[in-house]
Amino acid sequence: MGFGKCHDCLRKERLKNIKLGDEKGITEEFGITYRYTWRSMEDFESIKLSPSMRSSLKTAIDNNSVIDNKDSIIKFQQLGICDDSGLLTKNGYVLALSLLNLDDQCETLNIPLNNASIKISKKPEFGALEYYKKNGYEGCFSHGGLIQIILYAACFDMLFPLHEKKYGNDKYNIIFDGKAITSAVSYSKQFMSFLGYFIELEDKLIKEITNSRIDIIKRNYDKILSFQPNESWLMLYKGYNITRDLVVDVFNYIGKNNLVRIAKLFFSDPYAYCKGWPDLTLSKDGKVYFVEVKTNDKLIRSEIITISELVKATDIDISVLKLY
Repeated sequence: MGFGKCHDCLRKERLKNIKLGDEKGITEEFGITYRYTWRSMEDFESIKLSPSMRSSLKTAIDNNSVIDNKDSIIKFQQLGICDDSGLLTKNGYVLALSLLNLDDQCETLNIPLNNASIKISKKPEFGALEYYKKNGYEGCFSHGGLIQIILYAACFDMLFPLHEKKYGNDKYNIIFDGKAITSAVSYSKQFMSFLGYFIELEDKLIKEITNSRIDIIKRNYDKILSFQPNESWLMLYKGYNITRDLVVDVFNYIGKNNLVRIAKLFFSDPYAYCKGWPDLTLSKDGKVYFVEVKTNDKLIRSEIITISELVKATDIDISVLKLY
């Protein structure tokens, strides 16, 4: 369930008929307004790259994003990976970065890469979270969920009446862990869920975030949490330690300017930026950190898109922790 999933499916269906490079930015279908700026996640899945094509793409990263192989330029241009001069498109750049190893990805994106030896008995993210907690951090494993909760809390007074008007507030049954549970608008905390329907409210919502205060965040956080089954984030985020105190710490530390910049990223392409967030949100001594956890893998395309744009748009502390 979830409005975001519905929008995402419709968006992908719409993009099937639009050639790479021909995006117009905003298109309406089924009464929903779409914004899209990124195609890397959907459009390069079926491309089979030969060893020489992979080599050309990797080399381009160190060559000012320019393909220097003429034969490759022709093939890549047809695929929307570069222009006729060999310059990588932004989608092509993400594809090229996805071929590098983790060390080179982090170096290219200017993201600190740390290493830690941790005995992992379950998901790596859990092991990393326990590692940080032993070192005095508080935190949660929710990807960008905690940020979306804060954004929705900041805009709740404007958005929730619209949600009620469009969907009503009747309780309904949803399935969780194989059991039917009753919930009232349990998914409404998703800030990005509203952007497909209420994209025209961007300026007003940005103003709401700019004018938000900690007392407003606390009050609306409690309301949103009360909608969740058993007043817990268990269904949406597996209960990975999202707490009111952590929400307060993040809001106070990253500040409204960063929240506005993040909201603008969501508005520019809600269904690109709802993916690829760092795994962990951490707080220690009043400071907040975002950490992506890796083991033997590397950054995938959605992570390259979102994390790199967060690094450029905000002054949030973002790093990668490699476990071994």
